[in-house]
Amino acid sequence: MGLLEKALEYKKEMNRKGHETIMDRIMGPAETDLIVDEDKTSPDMADTGKPVDSIIEVNGKDEIYVLDGDDLVAVEENNISAEIGDEVPVTDELDNDFIIDEEISESPIESDMADHARLEEFAIDDRELDIQTTPGREIEDELFELPGEEESTGAGMLPGTGSPGIGGEGPAPKDKQERIITAAEAKPFESDDAEVDLLGPEDEPDLSVEKRPVIKEAHDDGSEAERATVSSGRNNDRDMGESLTDEFESVSKADYDETDMSINGDYSEVEEDTRFDDYLLLYEIEKEIIKCTTKEELYDVILFTLMGQIGSTSSSVIVPDSPDSLRWILPVSQGVAIDNHGLYFNKNEGILGELHRLKKIMDLDAYKNDPGLQDDYLNYLAIDARYMAPIVFRKNIIGAVLLGDKVSVEDYTDEEKAFIRIVCRTSAIVLNNIVEKEKLNREIEFLKNDLSDIRHVDWFQEKIVNENSIDQIRVTVRDEFEKLGILSYAIFVQDRKDGSFFPYFVELEDFLSLQEDDFRINSKAHLIKHLGRSEAPVIVDDFKNAGMILDVFDENRINKMAIFRAYPFVLGSRLNGIIVVFRMRDNVDIKKIDNKIKKISRFIFSYIEVIRESDSRGKKYIDNIEVIFYRIAEELENAAELNIPVTFALFSIKNFKRYYNLFGYEESRSLLENFEKIIRSRLSDTDFSFRYGRNRFLLVLPGKDKKYTIPLANAIRNKVVESSGGNNIQLLVTFMIAEFPEDGSDLYSIMDSLE
Repeated sequence: MGLLEKALEYKKEMNRKGHETIMDRIMGPAETDLIVDEDKTSPDMADTGKPVDSIIEVNGKDEIYVLDGDDLVAVEENNISAEIGDEVPVTDELDNDFIIDEEISESPIESDMADHARLEEFAIDDRELDIQTTPGREIEDELFELPGEEESTGAGMLPGTGSPGIGGEGPAPKDKQERIITAAEAKPFESDDAEVDLLGPEDEPDLSVEKRPVIKEAHDDGSEAERATVSSGRNNDRDMGESLTDEFESVSKADYDETDMSINGDYSEVEEDTRFDDYLLLYEIEKEIIKCTTKEELYDVILFTLMGQIGSTSSSVIVPDSPDSLRWILPVSQGVAIDNHGLYFNKNEGILGELHRLKKIMDLDAYKNDPGLQDDYLNYLAIDARYMAPIVFRKNIIGAVLLGDKVSVEDYTDEEKAFIRIVCRTSAIVLNNIVEKEKLNREIEFLKNDLSDIRHVDWFQEKIVNENSIDQIRVTVRDEFEKLGILSYAIFVQDRKDGSFFPYFVELEDFLSLQEDDFRINSKAHLIKHLGRSEAPVIVDDFKNAGMILDVFDENRINKMAIFRAYPFVLGSRLNGIIVVFRMRDNVDIKKIDNKIKKISRFIFSYIEVIRESDSRGKKYIDNIEVIFYRIAEELENAAELNIPVTFALFSIKNFKRYYNLFGYEESRSLLENFEKIIRSRLSDTDFSFRYGRNRFLLVLPGKDKKYTIPLANAIRNKVVESSGGNNIQLLVTFMIAEFPEDGSDLYSIMDSLE
């Protein structure tokens, strides 16, 4: 027996016993002509249907029509079709998932199931009927149970409601109402002709609805406000639970850009911006802003938009003078004539500093009477500024808009301020993109030029390496400088004898006559000291009146100069060479020349030094002692300024000649190298030493006196004697000590005391 047949038998049995079922109130093919509209409460309307066999008293007052079982069978066989307009609405008190489940004491249809027969459960539409089960009892989906005679609550009472059936006059008292639907306790009825339940649990729709997600918004006062998400209605063809889940995830996982949030860190100004709701106008304005590709175009769009829509008397843009600069300038203004030459504002001071702190639109009149900002207020008043609106990108103010009073002399409304904020937020994104693009273009251009310069300098360096003499290098340098557009120059190198700088390479014409007159720059000159402290090019604009230039060059040479650009080469803390440019062609690129000369200076002095040492054919006289004396003289001058002593120790191997005659050149050389190692191991960082003559060694100890030097000298001498004892000769080593300024006031007097 199928499910519908079982339901029909259940209905017949209930009607036979004088009870009304829910099926009597549901429009269907079998009962369409038998349904009576509940809303028609007149007795005449109740009698317009098919005559009924009997009227049953319910709860003493209520009446209900009950059809005879034979009439129901006849109706089913006739298969009368129901009209939609005849449907009787279910009472409002009925709710979801109503399940009818009653126990049948004895079925007239199935006589062999007298004590245990069960009819399958009939599940009524859960959107109209309420779930009613007895707690603790298992619900069987495939079993209909008829109530026993003793469980009857009276005909015509709707299960789970306080309302009577069709034709009833009012709800029965609650104390007289009894439950007529219970859950099945026994096993479901099993029959050989049982069919598969097509509406089993696996086919039941899941009507559970997820709650809308709640978003908590934090406010400045520490309170939290809950805000439920709103469905956009775009997922009508999807499952409601899936749609809500997707919306929740999109809200909770959203990564909002700071430009979409308020500029002061909360949602207050974002909500205020909704006061301006002319979205078509905003769409057109934002299109124009996004089209801008340069700062100038963007500034024009911002200023004309704000002046045109709000009606301000003037508008200006204030931005940093350069990236990460503290100085802000006004590159463009509309409606007011501003002499912006020399006009700038510090981002960390005054009203502009307040803007960086507050990050919101500011009424400058609020600072009119502020003693600390009153002067700065007058500066803004001079450029017709009444309001200042920040242009914020990711919590950083990258610019601001200054607006004057309105033409109508009215104050700015909240809607107009919201419009200003929206324009500034959109402009912030575009302005940041333009700034980053310009920065990248500059870097790309610099890298291109730098790569070209590196290749050219590499070629020049390779060419110098392949030259065999100073004269060939001189010609190569002249050709290179001429290609760069340099007409007059000089490459100064240091003389190791006295530390002065002399011109090693000059242009062919030698316009300043530097090599003819044996020109030199003293190592104590202020220009040399200044260049020794700077690794960047030193550019002297007013060189004709600069004291450090006048001290070095005479008036005739200065008059022949067109520019003065010096490129020092500092190795460690010492100035090793200078390239000075005196004249250039007018159409040259100064930055390009600076970049190339800086690269050339890094290697050319090293090659010059190597060539000077290796070119022995050009040397008629070699003086190494003078180089040593120059360094000692520098130490004495430094000690005199600091008022500290300098001690000297002169070691001498007295029997070195006899040692050389006994053991030869190789052993004598090993002896001197061993002496050098022992001395090196005993000196500090500020001390230095050198070989002075064939068999003598001089130690220079700045900042140390004789009390320190004598024990040190004894230790060195004993170590040298012990290390050479394997040659069966007693080495005779002596030393002399002298202290500056006690034993001498200058270099030569000190050397005399040591001799």
